[in-house]
Amino acid sequence: MIDSNAKLVIRTLYRSLIRASKPFTEHSSKGAILCSLLHRSGEDDSLESENLASNNGPFLYRSLLTEIIGDDKQMNFPSQILASLKTSDNVMDRLHQVIRREFRDSVHSSHEKEEEMPVSRDFSFVERKNAAFLGLRQLSKKLQWAEKLGIPKYMDTVTASAEHGPRLGLKIDSPPLVTKVTEGIRPGTFLIAHPLLAGYFEQTVIMVLEHTESSKVLDGGTYGIIINRPSFTSSGTTTSTSTSKRKRTLSETIRSDSLPRLVQKAFGQSPVLEGGPLNFSLQMIRLDKGKLDDAIEKQQDSFTDGSLLCLGNGEEKIYYGADIMKASKSVIDQKSKKGLSSLRNSSINPSVTIKNLPSFLFIEDYLFFVGASCWESRQLESEIKQGYWLNCEGPLLFDNVGRLLAKDEDQLRGQWLSFTESVSEEDGILASLVCKDTDDENGLACDII
Repeated sequence: MIDSNAKLVIRTLYRSLIRASKPFTEHSSKGAILCSLLHRSGEDDSLESENLASNNGPFLYRSLLTEIIGDDKQMNFPSQILASLKTSDNVMDRLHQVIRREFRDSVHSSHEKEEEMPVSRDFSFVERKNAAFLGLRQLSKKLQWAEKLGIPKYMDTVTASAEHGPRLGLKIDSPPLVTKVTEGIRPGTFLIAHPLLAGYFEQTVIMVLEHTESSKVLDGGTYGIIINRPSFTSSGTTTSTSTSKRKRTLSETIRSDSLPRLVQKAFGQSPVLEGGPLNFSLQMIRLDKGKLDDAIEKQQDSFTDGSLLCLGNGEEKIYYGADIMKASKSVIDQKSKKGLSSLRNSSINPSVTIKNLPSFLFIEDYLFFVGASCWESRQLESEIKQGYWLNCEGPLLFDNVGRLLAKDEDQLRGQWLSFTESVSEEDGILASLVCKDTDDENGLACDII
């Protein structure tokens, strides 16, 4: 039997939870951004077995948190939360419903409908009280963090246009992208990391190079590369507070006895990007920046090859799997102007000049990656479902890709911000604000208690 003091405690906690959750349950862009701050670490997913017998407050709290965020979710993008408002099952409404169902009454009625029966009906008053306190604490921490980031104030003053999206906190040199979320994973799609994703893949954009479904013959899986993370090395100069860094070149990354002389001559000083945590061999991406002269286009296969990954805004294309030896020869020929003279002398097009040479002849149109990002069959699909990634497609602006070799980390972060901003205004705002302050303990996952 619960005494009057206990009933008063539960009632007071219920009112406090309702007040604290109100900003998170507001059906607006601001509400969606705040609600996306509620996320799980994924470190405590075994809730149904041995922990069930303990019937303690933290276990109850984590069970309710899982229900609110989504049984198969660890985190949500603001755009996903807004899209879900068109349905009766969404994070905002679940948060309000769970608080009301679990803590509105100090004693649960025995005649309640089964689907409305609280999860906490088998828990003691002390355990329910502890779970309520944990929930209130996490809501307060997220509100405090949001205030520190300036989310409420920023959302009241942000100005955006349909053409350019929101004006984000970091300077982004590249023009806005046009990106849309897609269901299927295939070569040429992009994976945009959630703003709250921590660890190795924090603030990354990954281009999918290969994807195969599992079958009786093949195991299947996904193979991609991070496109916004150069490989750095120390330049040897230091100050009292920092070490100077510079981008690692191809000749510094691969041993000279493993790098053909032709490749070393053509691309030895080309910066190398870090494609992922797995130590795979060198990958090369070729950027074709426009339509070739018809006569020159007929000769393209003699210079290069590769599989088309995706398109740019106009007639730009990105290729993967080109022959690096052919590419090296074409670049060396261009450097010595042999490519130009041979095209002129061939009588294919006597008027050809440096300005209208095929783009695949130029060294800046090749990007090199060492390392890869790989997933086993259905693993990436599971991570997307859990909310770690947005799977997107759309034309990739070459002005943006050209800045992958940015000079500083703010510009590199800007590549990820550009992609995130292109999905939705709300995703871009969350990304630009959160990335400034990732060390605050109030930004940790809600199940780290």
